[in-house]
Amino acid sequence: MRILPCIAVTMAVGAFVAPAQQTPSVDDEVARLFAYARDYHNRLPSLECDESIDSQQVKNGKIKWEVKVEAVLSEVRDPKISDGFRDSYQFKTVNGKPPGKSFKIPYLVQGAFPNAIGFADESQKNCFDYKLSQEDGGATLSLELAAKPPSSNPACKDVFEDYRKIVLIDVASGAVKHVTRTMSPAAARKHHETPFASIDYAPQSLGDLTLWLPTHLESHDEKDEGRMQASFSNYHRFAAKVTILPDIKEVPPGGVGKP
Repeated sequence: MRILPCIAVTMAVGAFVAPAQQTPSVDDEVARLFAYARDYHNRLPSLECDESIDSQQVKNGKIKWEVKVEAVLSEVRDPKISDGFRDSYQFKTVNGKPPGKSFKIPYLVQGAFPNAIGFADESQKNCFDYKLSQEDGGATLSLELAAKPPSSNPACKDVFEDYRKIVLIDVASGAVKHVTRTMSPAAARKHHETPFASIDYAPQSLGDLTLWLPTHLESHDEKDEGRMQASFSNYHRFAAKVTILPDIKEVPPGGVGKP
């Protein structure tokens, strides 16, 4: 994933329902999750949404610099891009005013929208250890992934050091409703990623489709000095080309990274 602006998506397309009166098996739920991810990548349409961004630079626990941005985010399918989607912005306001020709922002993340659940590459399925538990009286499944130690498996060479993910699944609907992703600070620096990203999802209407899409994102750098929160609303199918204004600059760099 790239290092400068946005998000993440997921949708309720796969059956992810625990067997009645018994604890689901890890193998079954991992298989269902990868199937869910395949379906998600295949069916997610080009879309737009409103994004509200709160970006901060923090020092000694105090906010030293804060920028609030209102924007329209466009996610358009593009087979020429490895993630399968091209994201772009139309910035509406910066700190409540029309944006100038260019502006700076403390910490901005990009690239999580098309692959936030990040399980599409099934060749890496055996690169992780898995732990499954139930929450909310069995209404939610929590699937934890942790990268295995380095091995000779070529499929695992791109898995980041100390990469971990917690996925919360709503059993009744089969939807992924929350993802938290972390990695080692060293890996984040090396690959220009953010070491922490957390995303909430909820059902959203896109015409005749109802998809579980991001509603809230939180991210921060390794020292928790660069922080970003974003909320997403007003989802609709992509209908027109977005003009990207202005030239936005990020200080310091940050990014959601490969979920």
